[in-house]
Amino acid sequence: MDGNTYRQQAENYGDWYDLGAVMRLPNRMARNRSLETRFVTLPTSDQTAIVWAVDNDVLTRLMDEGLIALSPDEMAMTSGKAFEAEVREKLGVAVE
Repeated sequence: MDGNTYRQQAENYGDWYDLGAVMRLPNRMARNRSLETRFVTLPTSDQTAIVWAVDNDVLTRLMDEGLIALSPDEMAMTSGKAFEAEVREKLGVAVE
């Protein structure tokens, strides 16, 4: 982008994406271009991740007014692993 090459180290979580690394890359690129857009994750109740590109001022206002909450990047992976462990336990399959 703009003649720059961006790289981001990511962890190997097996079947799961390193969403934190995925999120750091576009946010760093946006900051370097002086864009007000930020990429954040919204809470879900399962192993999915919702990524939202939002204007930083809008995000700050919504959070200050208590109208939106953000989710830790690893929340989807944590929820998914917990669900997998529960299913394995019910099936009597050893958890690795």
